[in-house]
Amino acid sequence: MLRSFIDSDIYRVMLGSEQPEALSDVFLQFGLQHEGNIRLMRRDDGSGVHVAMVLVDGDTLERIALSQRVMMMQIDNISARLRAVPSLPGGGSAERTPRFAPLRLPYGVAA
Repeated sequence: MLRSFIDSDIYRVMLGSEQPEALSDVFLQFGLQHEGNIRLMRRDDGSGVHVAMVLVDGDTLERIALSQRVMMMQIDNISARLRAVPSLPGGGSAERTPRFAPLRLPYGVAA
């Protein structure tokens, strides 16, 4: 089976279910604590989905996905964001030394 999630990464996930009891059961089964309150979101057709945000590792997230008891409405890999190296304007990397360094003068000396 192809792994969908990296075991050691941390994911911020919005879980949803039409029944709030299903969310509570998943939280108890996997020992999770949700961030904030369980909210009710309304669809265009008037039906509702109860949602909650959780922080989980990749292994737990995969087990939740395989259980199919709740919907994974949004997944954000926080670890991947932390590993990403921002690029500087002009295509250089963040680790590159700038070409122009600020002039350091002792306190009270004018440039």
